[in-house]
Amino acid sequence: MALPKINTILYDLELPSSGKKVEYRPFLVKEEKILLMALEGKDDREMSKAIKQIITQCVSTAGFNVNKLPMIDLEYLFLNIRGKAVGDISTITFEHECGETINLDIDLSKVKVVKNKNYSDLVKITDDVMIRLRTPSIDNIVGAANKNQIDLVMEIVRECLVEIIQGDDVFSAQDHSKEELDE
Repeated sequence: MALPKINTILYDLELPSSGKKVEYRPFLVKEEKILLMALEGKDDREMSKAIKQIITQCVSTAGFNVNKLPMIDLEYLFLNIRGKAVGDISTITFEHECGETINLDIDLSKVKVVKNKNYSDLVKITDDVMIRLRTPSIDNIVGAANKNQIDLVMEIVRECLVEIIQGDDVFSAQDHSKEELDE
């Protein structure tokens, strides 16, 4: 006979970049343990895996895929999952340049994503060339870590490149090699 399972409350959340709604629950002790173990390792890739694993386990929306989430949605969703699990107040500590230690309480329930009304996924490169970019995911950010800043930015841009537009011609990034895109 199977042991009984404790039901947890489910919450709805609208993802800021797409407006899609997801249903989630707070993380449980077992998921908090995953997070704490990843923190101890101090490895960005392990932390990324832990965050994705926790989000996957806590989101109950059919068809949800954490690997397709833009970084902004992933962070917002994780903040909400964490807030419902251990409380909305998070205390951060930092040292002021004068040497004084400062503790700052942040109410995560008040965190809002503000969209730029002038946002466009098109970036003008020259008078006749533009590129269309998608929002980076956690894998794009973590995968590009440990590089100098120029290489980091170039890799993230290449990974987020959707298409290159020159006049009436549109070139899909997926149809071209890494070397061609770098050029």
